[in-house]
Formats: sequence, C-alpha cells, structure tokens
Amino acid sequence: MEKKETNVNNEMEESKKRPVPIYEPPKIITYTSEEILEEIGPAHACSPFDPGCGVLG
Repeated sequence: MEKKETNVNNEMEESKKRPVPIYEPPKIITYTSEEILEEIGPAHACSPFDPGCGVLG
C-alpha cells in the first residue's frame, strides 16, 4: 500500500495536489553599448545646485 502524506483531517496536503511546474532556465540577453543607448537614450546628469537643471526650480 502506498503511503500518502496527509494533514490532521486525513486530506492530502495542498502542495501535493498541484502539478510541479516545468523548469525553464533563465534567458541571458546581452546588449552592446550602442543597443543600450538606442533603447534608453543618453543619461542626463543633474546637480541640485544647477539652476538650469530643474530640480530646485
């Protein structure tokens, strides 16, 4: 007879009822500097003391 893990109410544990998902390894994507620049655009450094920056004013 096969032994099953049960809780105090003699029911199968919830984790045993669900199917195990299929493992999919992570996808590694690499980008060149040019591709990143094209995607997000150039960075704009800003100082809170620069009146033309717009942080304080």
